[in-house]
Amino acid sequence: MMLQGFFSTMLKKIKPTSLGQRTVLYVLAPTLVILLFSGFLTFQTARDILLQEWIEQANTSLKNGANIIDGRLEDPKRLLQLIQKAPVGPAGYATHEYLIDRLKGIKGVLAAEVDWPKFSDGPLPLPLTGAAVITTMHSGAATGVHTTRPSYTETFAQKKISLVSEYRDQNNESIGKIQVFISLADLLSDVTNSLWWREQSSFIIDKEGHTLAHLSQSELNRAKKIFEKKKWNRINKEKFGTIFSEGKPPKEVCVFYHLEQAPWTLVVIVSGEKVLKPLLNFRNAYFFITIITGLTILLTIHLVTSKVNRKINQVSAAASRLAAGYFSEPLSIETDDEIGALCQNFNEMTSQLKNGLDLQKSIELAREVQQNLLPGKDLKTAEVEISGTCIYCDATGGDYFDIIPCPLSDSIGVAVGDVVGHGISAALLMTTTRALVRCRLNSSGTLADVATEVNALLYKDTAQASNFVTLFLMKLSPEQRKISWVRAGHEPAIAYNARTRVFTNIQGNGVALGVNQAYRYQDQEITLSKDVQILLIGTDGIWDAENPEGEQFGKERVQSLLAANAHLQPREIICNISESIKVFQKDAPQSDDITFVIIKFPAI
Repeated sequence: MMLQGFFSTMLKKIKPTSLGQRTVLYVLAPTLVILLFSGFLTFQTARDILLQEWIEQANTSLKNGANIIDGRLEDPKRLLQLIQKAPVGPAGYATHEYLIDRLKGIKGVLAAEVDWPKFSDGPLPLPLTGAAVITTMHSGAATGVHTTRPSYTETFAQKKISLVSEYRDQNNESIGKIQVFISLADLLSDVTNSLWWREQSSFIIDKEGHTLAHLSQSELNRAKKIFEKKKWNRINKEKFGTIFSEGKPPKEVCVFYHLEQAPWTLVVIVSGEKVLKPLLNFRNAYFFITIITGLTILLTIHLVTSKVNRKINQVSAAASRLAAGYFSEPLSIETDDEIGALCQNFNEMTSQLKNGLDLQKSIELAREVQQNLLPGKDLKTAEVEISGTCIYCDATGGDYFDIIPCPLSDSIGVAVGDVVGHGISAALLMTTTRALVRCRLNSSGTLADVATEVNALLYKDTAQASNFVTLFLMKLSPEQRKISWVRAGHEPAIAYNARTRVFTNIQGNGVALGVNQAYRYQDQEITLSKDVQILLIGTDGIWDAENPEGEQFGKERVQSLLAANAHLQPREIICNISESIKVFQKDAPQSDDITFVIIKFPAI
């Protein structure tokens, strides 16, 4: 947890700001740490394994050397045992002489000195002690003579050892002995001439610490220092073993092995670095190669990420210019990888965005044109007041209203239409319908004739697209307070008498324009009373408006608002109804165009 907290703190302080820095920090650095850490663990494990293998190999070599020396001592020892068992007397002396001659003939035996004890008769017990054994053994003879195992001596002229078999009386006084002198060099030649002896710092010592054989004087001096430091307690206690000095790896490694036939110990001392030299070389090479490889990877990543960063910076700069509304040249695609795909997708996005902005500009222009097609001001005379509004749910819509003065007939035409659908196509069809109605309404003929001819002409444009237009077309004669109308599939108009507070639906038969080319419409006409009369002609977007709960605004709310605002001017009534719809909808989106016209006849 502490290590995790440390790295978290370090990462917060470093705060890489580029892709290259993140790559180095989150990819390369952890990889190098893992490689170095795994290399360290591998080195530790290999060090222990290599050291153990060297110790086993050294033990095996020392054991073989000890067996060779023990074997060389075994031959003279066996002959001395035979001399011990030979009988006393002339025949026995002859046997003794023969066996002594055999002793002198053994390789490495320099001489054999005999000092016979004086006994009258009986077997002569000659207990034998080997050079490697220092304990006292009893032969079990009746005379009770004690014997000792051989010991060693050495002279300055030539190093030699002696196997001594003593005869002692009951008072433990020496009464005779046989002493065999063996050349130390010949005894140890098979060992000291071996390759492993020459390659290592090897020694043969006795139990008092005297050195019998060594590789060089400098190695001997170094060994004596180690002997003094370690005191070699384990050498006297154990048959074989290993002693390590301080350090990891240890500065010195000592392996020893005791002989069976002499009180000697074979010792090999070597530095830890020498034992682990191949591993140390491998370690140095590993870390060197790891560092070089890491630097190479770092350089490669730097070169690759620099190229990637340049391309990403180009994309970022192009995106910034695009956000500011400037379209630059398409980005160059230099590779087939993810960066190339990013540039390709960015170019496509830029192209589509440009097309979308162009389309948006066209839509805004169409919206502006469409808004200009609506009446720019209300109509107000002494006999009538007319106001209207159109609230589109999209940039453009299919609803429209129009107030058309007709001087030839001294009347006023009012049209409210609703094209199926929304958007540009509905706006275009609405524009066509408006033009046809305006053109035909100022010509001679009844409203039924106008509707019939507009339907026939519009059908040519809507037949294949299956579009249609609902239309409520009304003509007012203000002075006579007469109204005539044609209802072509549109919502009925609402008439409200302010004095009687009665609502009347202004209905009539008729299908939507553009559905049936041969359909003939019929017009209707009524004369309004002298009371205040308010007419509302609208599209279904008024009462179909919904709040977030899915509840519709409804005609009842429209009628209530109409009755409550009957004393106001038509524009004020429109504003209050529009605001009420907006409050009712809350945050719910407007799903349809809202269009309606208020016509108010004052009382006379």
